[in-house]
Amino acid sequence: MAGAGIEDDANTNSDDTIETGNSLDNDAAMSDSLQEADGATVETLADDGHDDSFPQDQDSRTTWDDDEPPRRRSYASMAASMTNEQASAGGSGGLKGPLLAGTAFLLLLGAGVGYLALAVEPPGPPPSPDIKNVSEIGGMAASMIVDQQPEPEPQISIDTPPEPEPVIAVAPEPEPEPVAVTPPPEPESDMPQVVDRAEGTPPAEPRADLQESTEYGPLPVIAANGMRASMAYARRVPIVDLPRISIVMTELGLNPDKTRQAIEQLPPDVSLAFHPYAPALDDLIAAAREVGHESLLALPMQPINYPFDDPGPNVLLVDSDPADNITALYRSLGAAEGYVGVTGFLGSALLASPQALDPILRELARRGLLFIDNNSTVNSVSADLSNRANLPYNRSDRLIDAIPTVADIDEQLMGLESLAKLNGHAIGYAQAYPVTFERLEEWIPLLRSRGIDLVPVSATIGLDDRNPS
Repeated sequence: MAGAGIEDDANTNSDDTIETGNSLDNDAAMSDSLQEADGATVETLADDGHDDSFPQDQDSRTTWDDDEPPRRRSYASMAASMTNEQASAGGSGGLKGPLLAGTAFLLLLGAGVGYLALAVEPPGPPPSPDIKNVSEIGGMAASMIVDQQPEPEPQISIDTPPEPEPVIAVAPEPEPEPVAVTPPPEPESDMPQVVDRAEGTPPAEPRADLQESTEYGPLPVIAANGMRASMAYARRVPIVDLPRISIVMTELGLNPDKTRQAIEQLPPDVSLAFHPYAPALDDLIAAAREVGHESLLALPMQPINYPFDDPGPNVLLVDSDPADNITALYRSLGAAEGYVGVTGFLGSALLASPQALDPILRELARRGLLFIDNNSTVNSVSADLSNRANLPYNRSDRLIDAIPTVADIDEQLMGLESLAKLNGHAIGYAQAYPVTFERLEEWIPLLRSRGIDLVPVSATIGLDDRNPS
């Protein structure tokens, strides 16, 4: 029996040895598999001999404990049984003890690795077949994950731009119907308007009802119907709405050649002023009237430097008695007939004396004449006195040939144009110099093309409504 028991034991031990050898072979294969799967994990477990991550003497149940008890405990029980069997065997066979101990260690190691796989991997869908290896340890199947799934590539967070707010479609406003717009009037051209008017009417012949016979000669008077010499003997011209310029040629009658040149060569719209003591004065005025000129008498008046500058006989003096000045005036007025009015010859002293000038201007108004101040002094009081006496009046703006040169005369003529455009009219006095005739003959034809009307001097003093009969 004892021998049989020993044989049985021997057979048992032999079977155990064979089984242990198979276990060692399987453990070796598992060890190689573990090294291929995770070399670092095998090295760590081999050094320590146990896995500190497993809880000791505590219930380490997980979410899957109710379904299947942890395999770590089965492997531990198996190791304990094998250890007890070794002890009961009494150490038979010197090599059997160490082999059994190694086998137990490998079983514990496999159990630890299996637990690690279960503890690390959360439950989920079964892994793909290409990443699972199954090893048989002690007749049991241990499933281990050899190839881990690759870590997902980091996702780059890209801020998604906010969606644009929806655009509300707005129906376009209907286009307004076209409105006919009247284009603005074209601006007036800078070119002046050309003067285009009919020729004027020559002065009337001397009328008996406009004069009276006196010891001084025929003196002008106002007719019973109100007609005056300033109306009847003026050259009448159509009035156009353009600036006007008048030229008065003075000091005629003493030099026959110059007088004839003025009468014959100057346009009829130029007014002529004669000395009252010129010989055959009536004939000169008649000749001027025939070609259309209106005539004035140039009354001799006292200048400032009198008697150094003496204007001739019948001079009107500042210190003379008013009656004496009226007598001297009659002698000048009675020298001819058919003149439209009077102007001064010199006279810078008299024109500045209201006491001496006032009686003279009142007498001129009573005789129905007009008066043109020759502008011989800036201190003239003739404008105010003429207005008080109701005397038709105007004043020369400049003497165009005070310096008888081409340049100076042209400059004065340009000045007259500017004054006419500014004030509506301008009056220039001229003397009978050859250069004056030359410049006037060239300048006068250009006036109409410049939009300036050349008119007789009577047309500048408000006598446009005269109606001789």
